[in-house]
Amino acid sequence: MAKAYPRYYRKPSALKSMPSMLKGLCQGCGTRQVVFTSDPHISYLPVQFRSPSQAEIQRGDASVISINGTDFPLRSVGVLLLIVDACSVPFRLTEKKIFSFTDVSRMEEYLKTSIPPRSVVLLSTRGQIKQFNISDSLVPLGLAKPANLYNKGSTIFLGFNGNFKPSWTKLYTSPARQGLGLLEQFIPLQLDEYGCHRADTIRRRDLELLKQTSKAH
Repeated sequence: MAKAYPRYYRKPSALKSMPSMLKGLCQGCGTRQVVFTSDPHISYLPVQFRSPSQAEIQRGDASVISINGTDFPLRSVGVLLLIVDACSVPFRLTEKKIFSFTDVSRMEEYLKTSIPPRSVVLLSTRGQIKQFNISDSLVPLGLAKPANLYNKGSTIFLGFNGNFKPSWTKLYTSPARQGLGLLEQFIPLQLDEYGCHRADTIRRRDLELLKQTSKAH
């Protein structure tokens, strides 16, 4: 065996040391496009939530909402709220708000009266939630029914302000002292169901090529 396979008969040895473990997200991993759709003309907005546990918060980790690779961190205890225009490509952030857990009435008023129509609503919390009764205000934004938001570790909400309820609207919660880790969602933009006039703003390259071919013949 040694004569036939001299190289592979030797005992294995580590030629290179193992690289250090990544502490954050791998920026060069995976593919750029992971959404498969029958309509290639729909644009998707990649959204990530990083929700730390109580132990991670004590180490100083922030709660982060990432939109198309742009991070919006929350380092204080409270609520981070981002409002995105659902009809704009590339994405347009229309509002960024931070609320404390004690300022529930002001946040409810904002959710009910200040979010523009056809808007994507992204909400993430940081810190332990003893009492956070805003679920009634989330129902018009896509929540199926009021939820119990008492004694939670983290809350994440994806909503939409409009006459249409998208399938991607969701509420996530974790038990006390626990986080939700990393959550990822691809949100379609400029849909006709949102009330966007997508046909007036998107150029169909395939139709343009077809017209040019027809004229050539």
